[in-house]
Amino acid sequence: MTTPNGTQSYIEKIIPLLQNIEDLNSDVKSILDDAKEQGYDPASIKKVATAIIKDKIDELEEKTEDLLAIITYANNKSN
Repeated sequence: MTTPNGTQSYIEKIIPLLQNIEDLNSDVKSILDDAKEQGYDPASIKKVATAIIKDKIDELEEKTEDLLAIITYANNKSN
């Protein structure tokens, strides 16, 4: 296979990184599957973990409080 000048080295560098990403994604899936089996909500766990990584946990907390307020309001209206 011939590639334009220099691209082969970039391809060779990125292949192991992409393989590592695949492995990490598989590990994350395994952890979230285990959490689900234990009765936890994997989407919430992933959302909280992502918010922590991105230093946006306060923003997530605020959105969650807003959502809870809306749910409370809706419950009160239906009763």
